[in-house]
Amino acid sequence: MSFDSDSIKLLVKSWFKKLSSIIHSPILIGLGGFLIIIGFVYWVAHFPFWIHDSKNYQIYCDTGQIGDTLGGIMGPPIAILGVILTFLAFFIQYRANAEQRQQFERSMVQQQQHFEKTLKEQSKTHKLEQIENRFFELLKIHKENINELTFSDEINGRTLFRVMHHELRVIYQLLKGGVKDASGQYIFKPHNSISEMELLELAYFIFFYGIQIASSKQNIEKLSDFQKEMFNSSMQYFRKIRNDQKRIKRLNASRKTFRFSYIDPANNKIKTCLFENVPFNGYDNKLGHLYRHLFRSCQYILNQEILDFEQKREYIKMLRAQLSNYEQVMIYYNAIVWFKGQWDELFIHYQFIHNIPLDIIKIGPAIEDLYKNEIIVVWENYGEYMFEHQQFRPAG
Repeated sequence: MSFDSDSIKLLVKSWFKKLSSIIHSPILIGLGGFLIIIGFVYWVAHFPFWIHDSKNYQIYCDTGQIGDTLGGIMGPPIAILGVILTFLAFFIQYRANAEQRQQFERSMVQQQQHFEKTLKEQSKTHKLEQIENRFFELLKIHKENINELTFSDEINGRTLFRVMHHELRVIYQLLKGGVKDASGQYIFKPHNSISEMELLELAYFIFFYGIQIASSKQNIEKLSDFQKEMFNSSMQYFRKIRNDQKRIKRLNASRKTFRFSYIDPANNKIKTCLFENVPFNGYDNKLGHLYRHLFRSCQYILNQEILDFEQKREYIKMLRAQLSNYEQVMIYYNAIVWFKGQWDELFIHYQFIHNIPLDIIKIGPAIEDLYKNEIIVVWENYGEYMFEHQQFRPAG
């Protein structure tokens, strides 16, 4: 066995501590004092030989000088020794009491620290349980909101998002290409100066509010000049289609499909649009509270300071797992048209639409062009792709 210098120092220090405790023992000190006194008496009684001389012995016996001498010699040392022993006893007791008090205080501090640590851990565990319970309550409400979406027995729940996506695409394509009547005259023309983003905004505006609510003066004021011009020129056409389909629905309540045809100016051919519901009626009463609840559910997790980044990500992923492909696509359109700044954090850092099917997104600006800088940021910060199926691969 080998010892380094620190081990030897600790060993010597431990021996000295044990030796010091033995030396300072009151019993050992008292025994030592007693032996000193006995030894001194023995020395006085035996070594001064003149005391045992026959001549002097009688004298000392008669006068008692030996006793006086012993008393005079031994009295002060014994008294001093008694004082010293008494002082030592009190001092040792004081030291012992002080050490006990320090040990007690250290024990109390340790117990307090342990209690605070335990209480903090219990509080954290309780808080995490509260967050988890609340999150699953919000998740349950989201599922209920989805299940309440309905047009008919066949079109309800998540199926409705596919139907809504189809209607949005039709509106966008009609606005982008314009529409001709049977004589070849434009019912409304496309606006060449409008950007794809502005066109998508107008299409989503009509899709979300429906032609009736969208045409209100208050809502029209939300549009740009180009958008107002396009909306005013196409409004009558969309209103006529909606009214015709509603009339058909009243005549045949069991009807499950609705269609209308138009001439595509691009090739002057007739195109037919098929719907599973009356189009251009709007979805604000169905989607408004759904998206608000979904966004607030995400914000509830992001605002929990007790959760670290990865924990928040896991909760957001659980919420994302509840969304179908078309749900993610429609959330994406809603976000980039009206609330891009609010949803960006969730899209970029928490991968909320990571699984969005890019091949479904056929209208508006290309998603990878729109989020090109963000795709690079995600790659540089996390070493991940922002979108699972993205074609753009950042360098490195």
